[in-house]
Amino acid sequence: MTLGMRPKPFLNFWKVEPMPEIDVSSLNKGELQELRKRIEVALEQRELRDKNEALEAAKAAAQKSGYSLSELLGDARKKRTPKPAKFADPNDRTKTWSGRGRKPNWYLKALEEGYTEEDLRIR
Repeated sequence: MTLGMRPKPFLNFWKVEPMPEIDVSSLNKGELQELRKRIEVALEQRELRDKNEALEAAKAAAQKSGYSLSELLGDARKKRTPKPAKFADPNDRTKTWSGRGRKPNWYLKALEEGYTEEDLRIR
């Protein structure tokens, strides 16, 4: 370093240590599959670690402002309750459908057999 030049460590944050090279062409199929499994596990662990770090940072930022994270987000973890059934299979009353989403096969088959929507409706 020359006189008058200061190091700029903030510019080095993006530099990553080089990874050792792996010659994957020399690995057999079983070794490649094992490597894939290990990579998938490592990625899952990394994602969990990153999420936890982000959650802690969010909690700290909320606390710094005098709030809890749940106060800011509300109850975002509310579980949806299943919608009540509106239609039932005429041959098996335990098979029901709320009328939302994809039509079940028993419903389509019943319509083909001549039942009407009103016939299938639960009263």
